[in-house]
Amino acid sequence: KAEQLRCQLHAAEARAKCDDQWLVRQIAAEATRERLELEKRFDQESSKLRSGHALLVEELRAEKEARIGALREECAQSRAAASTAAEKSLAEAVQQQELSFQAERNSLEAKTEQASASLAAAREEASAAK
Repeated sequence: KAEQLRCQLHAAEARAKCDDQWLVRQIAAEATRERLELEKRFDQESSKLRSGHALLVEELRAEKEARIGALREECAQSRAAASTAAEKSLAEAVQQQELSFQAERNSLEAKTEQASASLAAAREEASAAK
């Protein structure tokens, strides 16, 4: 009877050892499945994030280009306005200078006429005095 118990105990130990090995294999397989599932979800989420990031970068790039274009246009308009203002100011300065020159010319012509008239009067007096 002790031998029979020993055989049963030995068989139970063998079964337990097999069950233990089976359980270790099952746990390892389950851990592998979970790891693969996590990797798959990670890859999917990473792909979504990369796509979202690429779209965001493209939107920001387009927004930047649009803003640069608007700033260039604004700068061109400012330059044109400044150029127009400078041309207007220059034209006004030239006109004032021309008016000043004309006034000076008129003044000189009047003085010349007066001097000519005085000279003619002086010649007549000199002629009359002779």
